[in-house]
This record gives sequence, C-alpha cells and structure tokens, in this order.
Amino acid sequence: MKRIVFYAITLLTPIILLIALELLLRMFGYGESPQPLFVTDKFDSGYWTLNPRFAERYFSDQAFATAPQYEVMEKAKGDSTFRIFVQGASSSAGFPYHNASFPKLLEQRLQAQYPTLNVEVINTSLVATNSYAMLDMANEIINAQPDMVIIYGGHNEYYGALGVASTQSKGSSPRLVNTYLSLKKYRIVQLLSKLTQSIRAKANLPNSSSHTLMARMIREDAIPYGSDLYVKGLKQYEFNLSRLLNKYRRAGVSVGLSTLVSNLADFSPFLSENGSESALTLYNDGLEKRRNGELEEAVSLFNKAKDMDLLKFRAPSGIDSLIIQLSDKYEARLIDIKDAFEQYSPDRLIGGELMHEHVHPNLKGQRLMADRAFTAVAQTIAEQWGLFPSQGGGFQYAIAPADSLYAEILISQLLLDWPFNRGDESQRIDPGSRAAQVFSGAISWDQVLLDSYYSQLGSTPYQALQTARVMLQDSPHREEPYLLTGEAYLRLGQFEKVEQLLSAMPKQLQSVRITTLRQKNALANNQFYLAAELTKELLSQKPKDYLLSNQLKSIESIILLLEPGKKLHEMPESVLLDALEGYIFLEKSEAAQQLLGSLKVGRDSSERLLSLERRLGSI
Repeated sequence: MKRIVFYAITLLTPIILLIALELLLRMFGYGESPQPLFVTDKFDSGYWTLNPRFAERYFSDQAFATAPQYEVMEKAKGDSTFRIFVQGASSSAGFPYHNASFPKLLEQRLQAQYPTLNVEVINTSLVATNSYAMLDMANEIINAQPDMVIIYGGHNEYYGALGVASTQSKGSSPRLVNTYLSLKKYRIVQLLSKLTQSIRAKANLPNSSSHTLMARMIREDAIPYGSDLYVKGLKQYEFNLSRLLNKYRRAGVSVGLSTLVSNLADFSPFLSENGSESALTLYNDGLEKRRNGELEEAVSLFNKAKDMDLLKFRAPSGIDSLIIQLSDKYEARLIDIKDAFEQYSPDRLIGGELMHEHVHPNLKGQRLMADRAFTAVAQTIAEQWGLFPSQGGGFQYAIAPADSLYAEILISQLLLDWPFNRGDESQRIDPGSRAAQVFSGAISWDQVLLDSYYSQLGSTPYQALQTARVMLQDSPHREEPYLLTGEAYLRLGQFEKVEQLLSAMPKQLQSVRITTLRQKNALANNQFYLAAELTKELLSQKPKDYLLSNQLKSIESIILLLEPGKKLHEMPESVLLDALEGYIFLEKSEAAQQLLGSLKVGRDSSERLLSLERRLGSI
C-alpha cells in the first residue's frame, strides 16, 4: 500500500506543481486568453467583425503578426443570408490591394446577381500564415454558420507562421504543432513560448535584422527539391488540409478548394544552384523554347524551374498535386483558377499579364479569380437554394482608383527589397510622404477613401461613385457610405438609383440626413409628389425650418399644376403664378421658362408676373 501511495505522489507531484504554476501566473496577470476570430463591431453591436489581433495566435514574435481586413457579418444570421468564408494568406487577402481582392469582387457580383439573397463574403485570410492557421480557425468558422468556405492557400507552407522553414516554427511535426496551438490558452505554454523567443532573438537568426517581413520569416533560405525539408512541407500541407476538409465535410459545409497560380514565364527564380538542372538554367531554357515555339517543352521547363527554385516562395508542384487529390477525396468543389489564368495568358504561360510579381495577381487577375469563384458559388447556390443568377447585363466590378494607385506604389517598394532586389533605389518613397504614412497605418484606409471621394466628386463623379461603392461594401451597417454613394449617383443624374439605394437601406440607419438627400434627389428628378411627402417628414422633425416650409409651399403649388386631367388654360391665374414662383424658388429654370411662355394673365396679376420674370432672369 505504501508503494502505491509513493508512486501516486510521484506521479501527481509534477501535475500539482504545473497546476499551481498555472494558477500563480493567472493570479499575477501573466499572459492572456488566445484572441478569438470574431469580436463585436465597434460601430454596431449587432455585427461581428474580424479581430485585428487574431493573428497573434500564430506568431511567437508579436511584431510579425498581421491584421485581417475589416469584415463584418450579422450576429443573427437571417433566413435569406448566404454566408461564405474565404481562407488563405496574402494572395487571397488581396495583397497589394485593400478592397480589390477577389473575395470583395466576388461579393459584389453575388450581391448584384442574387438580389433576393443577403450575400456575405467574409475574408479571413492572413498575410504570412499557412494551413496551420486555416485549420486552427475552422471551428470558429463552423460556429458562424457558413453556407460555403473557399480555400486558396499553399504558397506559405515553408516560410509562413509555424511553417517548417520559418523563424516562427514550433517544429516539423504537424500533430505537435497543432497540439501546441490548442494548448496556447495555458499561461505556462505562453511563458515557455516567450522564453524560446528570447533565446532565438539572442541567437541573432539569419535575416532577423531585415525590415521586410518576408526576410524575417525565413530560417532556411535554401530548400532543395526532394530534400527532407521539402517533403516535410508537403506532409504539413496534406496533414492540415485533410483535417480541415474533413471538419467541414462532417459539419455539412460546402467547400471550394482552389488551385494556385504563380508567375512562371516572367519571373526568374529567387535562388538557384549551378548546373544543367538548376532553377536558373531551366528557366532560361524555358525562355529559349518559348521563343522557338516549342511551347509544351517551355511549360515543362518553367514548372521545373519553379520546383528547383531553392527559395520556396511559390508553391511547388507537389502542393498543386495535393490540391487535386484532396478535393476529390473530401468531395470539395475544385475551383480551377489556374486554368482560368492559363486560358487568359499567351501560350497558356502565366506571367506579367496577370501577376504583379511571383504569386500576387494584379487587377485583371483578381477579376479572373472572382469570375471563376462565382461559377463555383453559383453551382452551390443552385444546389442548396434552387436559385440562379439574374441575367441582367452590364455588371461591372467597383474598384476605387486609390486602391489601384497605392497597390502599384506598394509593389514598386516591395521589389526594391530582399528577396527581389529588382527595382531602382531612386524610386524608394520618402518615409514622410503620404504613401509611407498610408502603408505604416498612420493614415487609415478609410481616410484615404474619404479624401479620394471628395477630390473626385466635383471633377470625376463616376470615380467618386466607385470609391463610395467600395466604402459601402466595407460598411453596409453605417449611414455615411449610403450618403456618399447617393450623392455620387445624384451628381451623375442617376436619380432612380439614389431612391432605390436610400429607400431600401436598413431602417435603423434612416436619419434626417438620409431623408434630406432623398428629398433633394426627388426635387432634382421632378418627383414632386415624393418630394412633398419627404418634406413633410422633415418638417415633422424640424417644424420651425423656414426653408423647408417654403419648399413645401412651392412643391404643393407645382402639384396643383400637375394634377391629372387639369388643363392649363382652365386653371386660375393665382395657381399658375404660385406654380411659377414655386419653380423659381426651387431653381427649376427650364420648367419655369416653359410655364412662363404659356401664361396669359390679366392686368391685376401683371405686376407680380414682372417680378417673377426678374427673379427668373437672376437664376
């Protein structure tokens, strides 16, 4: 019996000590609970938004942690809501764009072509992360009631957070790394992680002093094709994606798994060995074969050059193969974005026509991605809801001009640094410039869009409309973007769209400012009956407003003139003159001139008519 007690104490002592240490750490406020994926939106408590600190889960050094884009969704999912989550890294996050990412464009098109659905596309993609992050957030995504999940990821398996060759790695065993993520809620694990990070910092790891995130994430900058580390990256991807897809399948969530795109034809390898089978030699041979019209051989050589590139910033062919296999095994819908890019590209070789640099698509590429994803989502909606996209033509994606401008600047700066080193140093932006302040976050993207909108509204209202539509897509639960969009439509003379937009907006956002803009629009469009209703509504809120009172009198005078069945020559002079005065007061000079030309008044009214003519001439 004593021996049993001795063994029990021996076994329980370390457990008790660990529990005691955990309690002490919590008692003294060390550490914190892992950041949740969703937090309550600061503008409206009825909405969730992505947690700006969520990525801290995956980085030992919190300075590396990147923030997701601003996304919102209703806490209480409505019966007509079709909710899509997008998972991935920088390419699906839309880098270098803020709002022109393919998930944003996909949402625009779905909302336009499925008017009876409330479509939400929530992009959870995080820069510098990989399949570990996608698997880790799956349970929270499932709890948010998705109708579909789209996955575009695989380029960051080696250097992304927790990747096998990353400075943020926790080992090469996917099982152990995922266990670590599940245990991060414990303060002891956080303490050990902090100590490990301090030791690494003192060891001055390669590239740790670089100011680029790409450089700071790399522990092993040479990963030969077929090497142990290369194979570990593939196994990591397969392990995590298999479990991710299986989670969604068990939860009954439809999944679209996308093929990946890389710049093969117009981007030479980052790092190459010497020899006939080296990445650079294979790439140059591919260029030669393409010049000679030997396209099949050129495609093969460019793909081999990508695989042999020692710096694994582009997903190797092993990842491509796994995507096909896993989509089939777990019954995910394959979204073949790679095929879409090849069809668009000369000689079916993906290059600079669609790519900024090695893996990030340009605006044409983002549109292609959105188009191909739309087809997959439309198939899912048809199966689940029995709905089909409207056939109305003329749909165009809304892209803010500022987004394109800043994306080009950001790419030009990226190419100056390692591992690209492909730019002209004279092009480096001034650290004190507005662009630098935008990239550093000193100036918010909301402010950039707002400034752009007001600079465009007077001279290029169509561009202002694109900017406003982007702002509205970002914040459909706020009043300001509706006002900006409505004002842009009004400047363009698209009166019906102003009324459609503002009358259909959420009731809780209706305000005096919204009603005022609707009234202004109704008057501009000569909708006097609607203008009268809206003016009365405004007067009920501001009964002593002199201007509104006179507007209502003018509108009612004009309505008398426009009553159905009434003939001009049968109407009293006083009514005609009141209507003329109403037109003049509302600055409707063209209508006033037409009415004036038809007036024949007696001597008693001639003095008033002369006065009105003088006022009309001064408009």
